[in-house]
Amino acid sequence: MLDKEEVDSSKDNRSYDNDQNAVERGQQRFKTYYKGQELVDEEEWGSFWNILFVPLPACFWIAQSHPSSAQMNAICKQLKVYFSSTYEDDSFRMTSPYSLKWFPNELAWCLNISRQVLKRDEKLSKLHDFIVEQNSSGVINRQEAVSMLPPILLQVEPGDKVLDMCAAPGSKTAQLLDMLGAKNNSSVERQSLVVANDANLKRCWMLTHQLKRFSCPYLVITNHEAQRFPVEMHFNKILCDVPCSGDGTLRKSPDLWKRWYADTGMNLHSLQIAILLRGCDLLEPGGRLVYSTCSFNPVENEAVVAEVLRRRSTQIFLIDVKHLLPNLKFRKGLTSWKVKNNAEELGFFNCYEEVPLHRRKKIPPSLFPKDDLEDLGLNKCIRILPHDQDTGGFFIAVLERASRDTQDTVEMNIYDKEKSFIKTRRISRLISDDPFERLSSVNISLLKTIADFYGLDEELLSNHLMTRNSDTERVRRIYYLSEQVKFIVENSIGNLNRLTSTDGNEKYAYRVVHGGLRCFEAMDSKYQVECPYRIVFEGAPLIASRMSKRLEHIHDEEIWDFLLHIKDTIKISEIPFVDLRTNLEQTSPGSVIFCFTNESTKDYLTAWLGPSMLSIFVATEDIRLLQSHISRNYISLNDMLNNDA
Repeated sequence: MLDKEEVDSSKDNRSYDNDQNAVERGQQRFKTYYKGQELVDEEEWGSFWNILFVPLPACFWIAQSHPSSAQMNAICKQLKVYFSSTYEDDSFRMTSPYSLKWFPNELAWCLNISRQVLKRDEKLSKLHDFIVEQNSSGVINRQEAVSMLPPILLQVEPGDKVLDMCAAPGSKTAQLLDMLGAKNNSSVERQSLVVANDANLKRCWMLTHQLKRFSCPYLVITNHEAQRFPVEMHFNKILCDVPCSGDGTLRKSPDLWKRWYADTGMNLHSLQIAILLRGCDLLEPGGRLVYSTCSFNPVENEAVVAEVLRRRSTQIFLIDVKHLLPNLKFRKGLTSWKVKNNAEELGFFNCYEEVPLHRRKKIPPSLFPKDDLEDLGLNKCIRILPHDQDTGGFFIAVLERASRDTQDTVEMNIYDKEKSFIKTRRISRLISDDPFERLSSVNISLLKTIADFYGLDEELLSNHLMTRNSDTERVRRIYYLSEQVKFIVENSIGNLNRLTSTDGNEKYAYRVVHGGLRCFEAMDSKYQVECPYRIVFEGAPLIASRMSKRLEHIHDEEIWDFLLHIKDTIKISEIPFVDLRTNLEQTSPGSVIFCFTNESTKDYLTAWLGPSMLSIFVATEDIRLLQSHISRNYISLNDMLNNDA
């Protein structure tokens, strides 16, 4: 009789065997399907197949809107020199890191080793820690190389209204925000809008946390199924990175082998069409939409694009963007493919007419290639195969909407049938019970107090400051919202009782999870304060650029380092820097902002000034990130790469 440990061991072995068998079966299904599709020529199949088992190299892009971007790029160039000859160890082989030539300003880098090696190898532990720290601070963003392409091809500019239809986990949205922030064009800032939408509420809250570091007043996070996104507003730039089977990520996620089936892509096909159709209907005339998947499967890619082009033939067309991708190796879109017959071992349907009648509900004609594919311009689509340039697999189609539709007989939009959706779907109380209200209509005297205390433009604040409805009796939190964001939140489900269209019908309201930028928060003070509202850390960059009072400029790195090491509270009399101490002694109690600037850094620190004390109001993790931004806290290259030194 086996004892308990032996029984558990035998179960583990059986589990491993089962997993291994599942992997091998998935690999055989994959090989049979894509060889049948003639995805690559027979002579290059070995190269394509073998690289699927090689882990992806670690890649990241540098946030050009971040004040430390130039310094980070310089460090990457030093890494390139350090590894100019092959660096070889018993456990790994590393060649020189390189910048991705097709990324704007060459601000994306590939370390040429996998994330697993970077994480586990002791000799690279400090380099790994440095990369993790810079990712947390927002200086860099770790992301698979090909996943960086859709935002680049969207070509966003200040003043654009951008919709990311399936935004989580948020890497592409972060890229869009960085591209807009780097333009620094304040004259059109108020017209910019980025809506990050996701169908999963938990992922929406994750987006809120991930994107707050951009301190962006024109960001809204919504919770909708993408194919049912409200049509009250149209956008001139739309990113449509749809749910897919994901077999282009096998190098990153080898567990996918166990559950790889051809019909996974077939089952997603109709949803992908519905999402892309809704994206086209939300696109302004002359606007641009990027459709993308991380799948090799043509039924998720070319078949979807072709069907949408047929249904929106007078509105939407494909454009050629190869000139935007210098030094990127890619293939043209397919103009022929096959549809798997899962009822027959290893078989394919040659045409839709071969599909049995009882199976046609699940196998629609849109899965099949037709004679119009060249006329539709599918060769303008972009296919990226992993063995071409050591990447993952990816598909991209860039579409534009005609400046004016050529005829009026456009198919009736599917959202015409969805007006009952608001009433029938269960709505989270986290969203519906707390709409935004304009601060100017809730408490105009408070608005005047804040404007005068911080030296802000009262008229500007009256147009942009809002609070949540639950705060109206005693305002606790105040948000800064751009012009376009205000339209979204004022047409949210929380305001459903106000929403009627001109014909008397209910509007289809937005489910807003987060909107704008939190800037002010009420303080409970034991002493008299002219304005008991402090500036919060995430809103400091925006407010500091507009305020003429209570802003302390710091240029001395020693003073800045001292402020960052204050443990919550310090007596003003104990501050060792005379000019700073004098300025604070002459400032009335209330919130202050310290702004540190040098040639490579611009950072903000929010604090509360009492009659005799200074309190720092920044979370510990944010303090650590601020400390990492100043030059003398960047670890030297020698220390980073020589742990024994």
